[in-house]
Amino acid sequence: MRGINQYQEVLEFINPPTQITSIGQMRIIIDENKHLTMIEKSFFHDLFSLVVKIVEQDVSGDVVLIGVYKGGMALYLKSLLECLGVYKKFVLIDSFDGFNSDYLNNEDISSINNFTENGKFRNQPTVDGVYSLFKSFKLEKNVQIVKSYIENIESVDKLVSSVALLHIDVDVYGATYSSLFKFTPLLSSSAVVIVDDYYVPVFSCRKAVDNFLKDFSIKVNPKKIGKYACFWNNY
Repeated sequence: MRGINQYQEVLEFINPPTQITSIGQMRIIIDENKHLTMIEKSFFHDLFSLVVKIVEQDVSGDVVLIGVYKGGMALYLKSLLECLGVYKKFVLIDSFDGFNSDYLNNEDISSINNFTENGKFRNQPTVDGVYSLFKSFKLEKNVQIVKSYIENIESVDKLVSSVALLHIDVDVYGATYSSLFKFTPLLSSSAVVIVDDYYVPVFSCRKAVDNFLKDFSIKVNPKKIGKYACFWNNY
């Protein structure tokens, strides 16, 4: 078991923004390059109790994060689980090459151009940077980093056989829908799905989630976690 306070040290180290109130502010924060996550601090406080329930219910399966940015969210999750005595495989999926216009609709292109340079971040995250982050906290064991757009991964069951926690943070419609389509069949009973930016009006994540749930007659009611994300349990 990790030191009982390591996850708190990690949270301080990744330095989540206290508050993001606009896309313009989001771009400023990205360009400042002082944060290892773009998820607001309030989310992490809510996430703690959700992870504790996963541990208490002994939910089987691995942890999958799609949309990794600089790895801060994934690092916090792994440190928290290991502080709670749970050791799971982590699969981190990201293009590490910004957004691909081939997979974007006009609404998405308009949104992401407000905080990127033609779909790319000024300080573009890298595989090596994320791996080094985990290694600096001695948390690199059982971490697999997959450099790919989610749309290009044909057989996700080759990566994991079951999923306990699925975190999606990809900002756009197509990648959100594709992530849900590919990984929902692998969700364990009581697994948790988290989709960031569900409550951000300028992003189309909510539309993707709602359409996916409707298309496949999945009767769940997404609940709020933090200010902008939603979650639900798989039953």
